Amino acid sequence: MILDPQHGLLFVEVKAGTLRFEQDSHKWVRLVEGGRKESVKDPFYQVRQSMHTLMGMIKQHPVFARSGVPFTFGYAVAFPGCRCDGSLPPDIMPELIFDADRGKRMKKSLDEAFGKWGQSHHEPMTAIQIRAIHEVFYPKFGITPVIWKRVEDQEKKLKRMTKDQEKTLKLLKHHKKALIRGVAGSGKTIFALAKAQEMAGKGLKTLFLCYNSQLKEWLESTAEKVDGNLVISTYHELVNEVVRKTGQTFRKQKDEDNDQFWNDRAPEALMEATAALDQENKFDAIVVDEGQDCRELWWMSLEGVFKDPNNKECYYIFYDPFQNIYVESPSLPGDMGEPYELEQNCRNTVKIAQHCETFVSGPIPVLENAPEGEEPQILKAKTQEEAFRLAERKVREWCLPTEGGLELRQVAVLSDGATRSKWPRKFGVFGTTENLSTWMSSKAILMESWARFKGLEADAIILIETDRTEGNKSRANRYVARSRAKHLLTIIEVDGV
Repeated sequence: MILDPQHGLLFVEVKAGTLRFEQDSHKWVRLVEGGRKESVKDPFYQVRQSMHTLMGMIKQHPVFARSGVPFTFGYAVAFPGCRCDGSLPPDIMPELIFDADRGKRMKKSLDEAFGKWGQSHHEPMTAIQIRAIHEVFYPKFGITPVIWKRVEDQEKKLKRMTKDQEKTLKLLKHHKKALIRGVAGSGKTIFALAKAQEMAGKGLKTLFLCYNSQLKEWLESTAEKVDGNLVISTYHELVNEVVRKTGQTFRKQKDEDNDQFWNDRAPEALMEATAALDQENKFDAIVVDEGQDCRELWWMSLEGVFKDPNNKECYYIFYDPFQNIYVESPSLPGDMGEPYELEQNCRNTVKIAQHCETFVSGPIPVLENAPEGEEPQILKAKTQEEAFRLAERKVREWCLPTEGGLELRQVAVLSDGATRSKWPRKFGVFGTTENLSTWMSSKAILMESWARFKGLEADAIILIETDRTEGNKSRANRYVARSRAKHLLTIIEVDGV
């Protein structure tokens, strides 16, 4: 089966040896040693039958079931070891035979064959149609784009590694309070969610708290709510919700400094509201992810969210000091004890983990069976517009079914949020979105700031970097953004921006 995006599909039956069509008997025969003849099946009948069977499978795919097949399809027969001469069956066009001579100019021969089947209303194949055909035949014929297959194989290894990491948390099974410090990619968020679900499964009303609204949306789409006992929220939403339930008002003043509002006024408002909050709206257990992003007074305000602050059923805080991009001097509760370590990376390939090491003060260990992966690619652009053109080229390389074959939900493009007004609405034929659900359903490439993408991950990431000034915050931003990529990472550095 030959797939040509411009022309369509051509099904080809290939026959070895010397074949002949007998006009008298209207049968095909193969000439064997001694001049003997063996009857063989009509190759044109065979290829027609195969084409109808395979096209039937294609037409059942949802992409074609709705609107039919708008592109050209047909058949041909190849006799690579023969030269055709003499008369052909009356229903066979010479353009549909590829003999040894026509095989020497295969491009022209294919064009001629497609030309015999083409109709004026036929259209070139779209990327979605090509992907649909791959989906139909992959289980049967193993049509596997190289990048897609490589990522899939690496992902299987990473999932095995994640199970190995779970053993670490089993040590904490009987600890009601714990600090868990882990490098980027060590599985903190997954383990935090598992702990929260475990507590909710025991009938405890549990709060999973994170900083990032995009992460919260992903967690809500992923997590089992466990009989309604699990609530997932950001700190910002928690304050608003608790204040609302107690009938108080809480809003930022027009001229109020944003940092001061969230550093001071928000935790004060939460403490006042929890003092008036009834017990059924409070929590037995709290699990905090991205703890390094919490302000000092936030921890004090969370005490009032517990049903019994002096007897917490579960209080777990997961954090990575190297991912501090929101708070100048992060703090953690003083009564949590020494942190437990998640030292090994189980998200990234070895090459990406090694690249991230340059932004922290020490090595990022990976497990023994971690996939090596590819070296992160660094490209240069003079302007942001040029950077987007380079990003489009990379997206095409990764996502076109005829090339890399990655799904759109596997790819994210991250940039500085301050440049949002310049972000493109599409990369070639692929649309972009800032909506997490749209991305997760593979309807568009995610275009997001690295700050809002914090806590999330993607198989392949393009990072458009417009600020490379040195300093702790800049290094943290670069570390966080790079560590989001699981398998493929391309960094486009924009000069002079």
